[in-house]
Amino acid sequence: MTNLHDAAFVAELNNHLKSGGVIAFPTDTVWGLGALPTRAGADALFEIKRRPANKHLIIMSDNLAHIRPYMENYPARAFDLANKYWPGH
Repeated sequence: MTNLHDAAFVAELNNHLKSGGVIAFPTDTVWGLGALPTRAGADALFEIKRRPANKHLIIMSDNLAHIRPYMENYPARAFDLANKYWPGH
């Protein structure tokens, strides 16, 4: 397991993600694939997973403000509910 407290590793990981790279990470049940929510990151995930373009990806964050810039045509009421019930909010 890589030490996430190693500053050099974290910098390398950051650069990899910023350049459109994909990472694998463990969850409580399975391994996941992740990328930054950019066009390059999404394209890389679609290619690796051989996922059809009409099958959307999930954006996960601990903070609604972090994902709001990536959402279009999202009803204001939905944001109100998300703000009220967002875990840890």
